[in-house]
Amino acid sequence: MPVQINLKGSHVITSAKGVASICAPLQSIIGKNFLFRYGKIFDNGSRVLLTNMPEVFSFFFGEGVYLFTWYDDGLVLLRQNHLLGL
Repeated sequence: MPVQINLKGSHVITSAKGVASICAPLQSIIGKNFLFRYGKIFDNGSRVLLTNMPEVFSFFFGEGVYLFTWYDDGLVLLRQNHLLGL
């Protein structure tokens, strides 16, 4: 049985509305929804994750999908330990 991680109340969920409002102007220009992901990995292995679609992260971690796929796939390394993906 996969280990499920409950993200309720976590920063990736509580900040999503603000991140979505920042993404809104670009989204209106593109004319399509897109998944914005930003992550920072600290030296101690902890992470900060930001997204405009928290339901993706809720599914990914809540259903244990993170155990057999890597959410960082396709992310661009901005600088050491900073990742960005659209």
